[in-house]
Amino acid sequence: MYASNTVNSVAVVDEKIVISEADIPEIVAKINTIKVTNPGNIMAASFDEGYFNTLSTAQKIRLLTCCYSGIANPDSGMGCYANAPGDYDEFFPFFKVALEKYHKVDLSTVKHVNNWSLKGVEGLPADGQLDLHKLGLPDLSMRVRTGRNLKKYNLPGGMSKTERINLEADMGKVFGELIKDPAFGG
Repeated sequence: MYASNTVNSVAVVDEKIVISEADIPEIVAKINTIKVTNPGNIMAASFDEGYFNTLSTAQKIRLLTCCYSGIANPDSGMGCYANAPGDYDEFFPFFKVALEKYHKVDLSTVKHVNNWSLKGVEGLPADGQLDLHKLGLPDLSMRVRTGRNLKKYNLPGGMSKTERINLEADMGKVFGELIKDPAFGG
């Protein structure tokens, strides 16, 4: 997953990064180096040591775990990922800066609102319905990628193998119910 010498004492246990309190100074030093050597690494550019030092030791470890992709891969464009559903809220000062840089927006003035309606979108049918046949396309297979998870589970970067297996089993039950329902293609 990561180069073994990225931070010498960091371990991978059950496919999860494990950072100890003793690792913190070395990791922070690496982030500060990456800020200089790889200014395009959004994780490093967003890392504020002043904010970081206000966190408890447990929070520091969790935030560094969120940052570890960008530490292990200094040439990464983003380099940070929430590992648990609450990370975006708990580490809001860090993730707000990172997300503003990534999306090139000011989150103080812009708020993302989910809206699946396509009515009025130029080039689409007036009713907003995406009937592929009406668009002149043949039957095809599609995949929808989602970046979030169930609150019951950590996000992919923070999941253990056991959690991945349990998530798959839980989702299998949900998909089984959808498959049985004629309204969803039965």
